Amino acid sequence: MITLFKKPDALDPNFFIPELLLKDPHFKKLRGEAKLAYVLIYDRFKKSKLKDETGNVYCEFTIRKLMELLQQC
Repeated sequence: MITLFKKPDALDPNFFIPELLLKDPHFKKLRGEAKLAYVLIYDRFKKSKLKDETGNVYCEFTIRKLMELLQQC
C-alpha cells in the first residue's frame, strides 16, 4: 500500500509529468515505467477526498492496482 500526504492547497489541478523527472540528471536512469507510476499515483492523489485529522489530503493505492494500470499502458 502506498499512502501520500500533502496539504490540500498544494494540489495542482492539471495532469502533468514534472519536467524534473525528464531533464534532471538525478532521474536520468529512472525507467519510463517508474515515471509513469509517479504520474498515476499523483493523479489519484489529486482526486482524493480523503483527509486525516490535521487536514492533510491522502490517497491509497495498492501495489496490485498500480501494476494492473501499468500493464494496460
